[in-house]
Amino acid sequence: MYRYILKRLVHTLPVLAGISIIIFIIIQLTPGDPATLKLGERATPEQIAKLREEMGLNDPLHIQYLRYVKNILKGDLGRSYRNNEKIAREIMRRFPATLELSMVAMFFAILGGVAAGTLAAVKHNSVLDNLSMLAALFGVSMPVFWLGLMLLLVFSVKLGLLPLTGRIDENIALDHVTGLYLVDSIITLNPTAFRSAFSHILLPALALGTIPMAVIARMTRSSMLEVLRQDYVRTAKAKGLPERIVIYKHALRNALIPVVTVIGLNFGLLLGGAILTETIFSWPGIGRYIFLSIGNRDYPAVQGTVLFVGVIFVLVNLLVDISYTLLDPRIKYQ
Repeated sequence: MYRYILKRLVHTLPVLAGISIIIFIIIQLTPGDPATLKLGERATPEQIAKLREEMGLNDPLHIQYLRYVKNILKGDLGRSYRNNEKIAREIMRRFPATLELSMVAMFFAILGGVAAGTLAAVKHNSVLDNLSMLAALFGVSMPVFWLGLMLLLVFSVKLGLLPLTGRIDENIALDHVTGLYLVDSIITLNPTAFRSAFSHILLPALALGTIPMAVIARMTRSSMLEVLRQDYVRTAKAKGLPERIVIYKHALRNALIPVVTVIGLNFGLLLGGAILTETIFSWPGIGRYIFLSIGNRDYPAVQGTVLFVGVIFVLVNLLVDISYTLLDPRIKYQ
């Protein structure tokens, strides 16, 4: 197993190198001079020329790229043009918020998607099956920014049931342990903070998890229909086993292999694709950080954050591959 993990990590190195090259080239092609952006429009040509020399912007591109990779290997993603803060520190300060939002969104997506897909497969060609797949199609087609705005309008503005923005009420004290507010409130035995954090995360998590829920539901239904036609399922039914045991113990577990792949891919996408959701709900995660950095033309921040998301996505896919053997012992590491 450890040899397999090491081999997969080695195979991810070209992928990460390709990501770094693409990001570097895109930033180089982006209009605007970094020295001018950092000093401001009122800077003199002499000041701009001096700063360009200090930043190494006059060096050939391959020298700049090698210097960029060298800094990455040392854990240095550079400094922000906007506030001169270390980008790595800014990312790690915001990442727990994005991670928590993605985890809660994926929890809702898995819970609703697997349940709806399984029910649709068991009740194949019924009204329930058609309604489930129609809802899944509606979920896939729903723009996340529109859904987020509608959720805010209905539950926050009209009904006043849930807060508009933020992660927790400002008047609630919470001891930070992991940076995940729901987890920290449980660890510190703070039910008031848990209720507040849950009420804040509920709407953005529902908005973010709608599309993955629909995709998981459709994949679960398709995989379950294929498994339910297998001989061992018919044999289990013929032996008189209760339908609940046949479905959940024999069929569902074997149908989860392609579903786990979809879950892993969507979780990686949630970590990097929560820009719209975090912006709408003013969620202080790396998605909103990317949005603000683009607006401020803070290219090093965008470059570092996108690279970080790419690394996370690769690691999530590795964990998905490892989880296959836990679901199906017949799969061996090669």
